[in-house]
Amino acid sequence: MRSRKLRIDDLGAAVGGMDIPVQDLFPHFHRYDRLGIVIRQSAGAVGASLLIEAFQATYFAHRRAIGLDAVHYPEMYAFHVGGRHGDMRMFDFEPMRKEVFVDTPEETLAAVNQCGVTRILIPENKNSKKSYRWEETGAAKDRIKSVFVYSPTGMVQAPQFSLRSELKIAFDSVLGVIDPQHTLEAHTAGETPFWRDTLLARLGEIPPSEQSAARARLEMSRANGHLTESYRTADMKTLLACL
Repeated sequence: MRSRKLRIDDLGAAVGGMDIPVQDLFPHFHRYDRLGIVIRQSAGAVGASLLIEAFQATYFAHRRAIGLDAVHYPEMYAFHVGGRHGDMRMFDFEPMRKEVFVDTPEETLAAVNQCGVTRILIPENKNSKKSYRWEETGAAKDRIKSVFVYSPTGMVQAPQFSLRSELKIAFDSVLGVIDPQHTLEAHTAGETPFWRDTLLARLGEIPPSEQSAARARLEMSRANGHLTESYRTADMKTLLACL
């Protein structure tokens, strides 16, 4: 459980150039909060890696603060739209049922509701005018507390806040998604045959060209000594347009 090692102070958050506590990104946090991320392209989720880890750090900090042990993985769900866009287990999307594969906006919203997501990350630059069943939109509006827009490149247009980290685990988690072969070689010692076999089955999900582009961004961040990503918040209308 790699995410259990994360601490709030391992990440930095800033709004308008001013540092803020990371946990302030998730106001009114509750032990039953659940994170979801909508992924529309290969390795797209690596552009939201630090916000995923900020949720994880907040999740475990909250549990410790209310006297609960961290005995399971954080409640997080990845919604792969239109294909398989990279194994998310190095980000602790475990067990495997927490990666959900859908094809349409309607299926995506239904899956988000079925998983009880309360904080959701959506990729920018999709403008769908699809209509949804009122039961699904009503349930989402009633439950979802935070909507964040991310970019697969790590940098959104018109950003509202940024995250940064110098942690080795932050770099390793991104590398684990874009290069599962590295994961097999570096992290499967002592793991069950099932874990290795299922990882092997997903080796070809990210095309070589996209893997190379994602790795180039990662290496540039390594050279700078830290990962940095930017985001903005959004409303339910934007959420429905980006599913």
